[in-house]
Amino acid sequence: MGSDTANLIQTLGFPIVAAACAGFFGYKVVFYVLRDLSGEVKNCYNIIVKLIDSVSGVKKEICGIEKRLSELREQHRNFSDLLGCDSCRARLHKPRNRKRT
Repeated sequence: MGSDTANLIQTLGFPIVAAACAGFFGYKVVFYVLRDLSGEVKNCYNIIVKLIDSVSGVKKEICGIEKRLSELREQHRNFSDLLGCDSCRARLHKPRNRKRT
């Protein structure tokens, strides 16, 4: 803030100089956002896309595992039925020994 600023204030008036400074500040902020932060936003966008792709891959893997598990359960059920033994299946509860009177 030298004598140039004081001369501008004396010739144009304080409100006009203050408005010009505010406009210059707004100009700098807008171009900072458009130039510098747009690169950062693009970088974050690329990271988000990669994360979404990895989550999709994990979901596909989980679906494949669930499908294989259901196939194995079906095979187990078929083999158990083929052997004809109900004792081959795991029991949820232990049988109770009740005495009937």
